Amino acid sequence: FVPFLALVARNRYVTVAQGVAVLIVAFGFIAGGRIEFTFMPKIQMDVVFAQLEMPYGTPAALTKKHMLRMVGAAEDVLKQHGGVTTNARGMFSQVGAANFGGLGGPGGRGGNGGSHIAEIAVLMVPMDKRSISAGDFSDAWRAKIGDVPGADKMRFTFTSGASAASPISVRLSHTDVAVLERAAVDLASTIRGFSGVKDVDDGVSLGKVQLDFELKPEARSMGITEIDLARQVRSAFFGSEAARQQRGRDEIRVYVRLPRD
Repeated sequence: FVPFLALVARNRYVTVAQGVAVLIVAFGFIAGGRIEFTFMPKIQMDVVFAQLEMPYGTPAALTKKHMLRMVGAAEDVLKQHGGVTTNARGMFSQVGAANFGGLGGPGGRGGNGGSHIAEIAVLMVPMDKRSISAGDFSDAWRAKIGDVPGADKMRFTFTSGASAASPISVRLSHTDVAVLERAAVDLASTIRGFSGVKDVDDGVSLGKVQLDFELKPEARSMGITEIDLARQVRSAFFGSEAARQQRGRDEIRVYVRLPRD
């Protein structure tokens, strides 16, 4: 190493020129298309995720019904390509959370929870042992499921790697929320008509039903405040703590609430 270093030091200008020349040649190979180059490559995984998001407040039983139909569609696709056990090591499904595939990929809200959310993960066998790629399986699975009535979002994930924003991303702005939501829905509907576009998210989420109460002057004259009203409504539905009892190391809380009707 020492003799080589001495040679480089004596011919430093030639060494720098050779380094620049090698760099130019390397860039020339890439720019000329001789070497394929992807700045942010996507790598297909051995796990395919499908995530479903229904409107807020959807009963867990209804979400589970749609989830089971999606599970059945996945099994049908695997059977059509050599069998379930030939292509998959197993399948995981749950209602109430989407912790693994990053639901709301458009929006990046991984770890969401609620009775309106379902997630399915198909664990594929290694690529050299299965008869269908993760991408082809994802496309066939999506086509087999078709539309889920009333679903807000349905997303499929089968790749890993760094990623920028969605391939198509449009941001709208308006002072009137109602107008903004209608425009977003119309735009998403138009984009869905483009060939090759999938997993379109209009970004509109109605949220949970909210009831707003406002006191009348007569109520205020009787000394009723917003806090009193809020506490009464909360106690009627959630319950009001009436007693606490100690049972060994556990504490039991007793709540009183109004009948369901």
